[in-house]
Amino acid sequence: MTVGTQLAFDRLVRALDTWIGPEQRYPAFAQIGRGEYRPEHISYERYLDPEAYQKYLHAAQVVVGHCGIGTILSCNDQGIPVVVVPRRFDLGEHRNDHQIATAQQVEARGLARVVYDESQLGAVLEEVLSGEQKPQAVHRERERLARNLNRTVNRFLGTAGELS
Repeated sequence: MTVGTQLAFDRLVRALDTWIGPEQRYPAFAQIGRGEYRPEHISYERYLDPEAYQKYLHAAQVVVGHCGIGTILSCNDQGIPVVVVPRRFDLGEHRNDHQIATAQQVEARGLARVVYDESQLGAVLEEVLSGEQKPQAVHRERERLARNLNRTVNRFLGTAGELS
């Protein structure tokens, strides 16, 4: 699990820790950031340097995270299933609801599994870990997004050629 480096996300850390439980149904590691909640059933660090982050990422069967686009794209690039729980403004987890908007977009494009209610996290993780999840068109969607980004940047820069 990763919650990023800027804000606490105790709701997500607690949800995963509770689901893992004392029987430790799966080995789990979490990067918990500034949160006050300390997991009882999973190993954790507050922060990871980039090398350690990559080590954990490569070893993961699935990554659980806040709805940070960097996490989603990193997992997609490496073919690792990603389950995200967006931070919510009404719970004081962020300054606005941009993560919910991001979650809706990545979910619609099949780039991540989204859990809007943390009580559903365990069920979604069981599905992902059992291999029952539907195949995602991640590579096709990433190529489409890259083309759109390329066109947008070229319009902004006023150039007709492709970015290299």
